[in-house]
Amino acid sequence: MRVDETYVRIRGEWRYLYRAIDKHGEAVDFLLTAKRDLDAAKRFFRKMVKDGPLLSPDRIGTDGTGTYPGAIAAARKEGRLARDPVHHVTKHLQQSAQRAKNPHRPS
Repeated sequence: MRVDETYVRIRGEWRYLYRAIDKHGEAVDFLLTAKRDLDAAKRFFRKMVKDGPLLSPDRIGTDGTGTYPGAIAAARKEGRLARDPVHHVTKHLQQSAQRAKNPHRPS
């Protein structure tokens, strides 16, 4: 499972769009929020695995944002993840996150 977020403008206001994508490229879930913090990441993980631990991922790839390890640990502690997923930081997602934050900079 790949998890990332991007900064989007909706009705003139900037928001974070958290996304979970499975290994086939299909969207699993998303969350639109005003903040990019631990509480938002926890909310996203709760929403993403709401159907129970049986559907929880065994690997989670992120862009390295500091909120993800805490959100993964909280979901595990709450029993929302069936096992401890391997959390790996993906360089490609880090670069995508940087482009989303600075859309006018050439890549």
